[in-house]
Amino acid sequence: MTNPLDRWLTRSLYLSVGFNAMGTLAMTLPQVFYPILGIPVPEHPVYQAVAVLTIALFGLGYLLQARAEQRDRTFLLIAALGKIGFFAIFLVSWLVGSVPWTAPLVTSGDLIFALLFIAWLWATRTVKE
Repeated sequence: MTNPLDRWLTRSLYLSVGFNAMGTLAMTLPQVFYPILGIPVPEHPVYQAVAVLTIALFGLGYLLQARAEQRDRTFLLIAALGKIGFFAIFLVSWLVGSVPWTAPLVTSGDLIFALLFIAWLWATRTVKE
């Protein structure tokens, strides 16, 4: 993978690893970081554990994709949809007044990464005749 498009995706994936590491840390310490998002700390720790596991596993996926010789388009599509969905949850929650404006702002990085992944998927698609 030596062309500029692949180098650009590799950098985006490595940045996503760091972004997800920060998200994992934030979800691991909800008493510290949840107030920034304006969301309550879950009553039962299993919800928090599921969120931490999901974010950490996607971070691992980004790391593996950044190091891979060949990109897994299915993973990148799921990753983009997941990042859009994560951002959308906080955006809609803000629009209905459930969380402060800082929630979609903090999660806007997910939207940016989703758009980068989608741009790569679009630019590298193959047209079947």
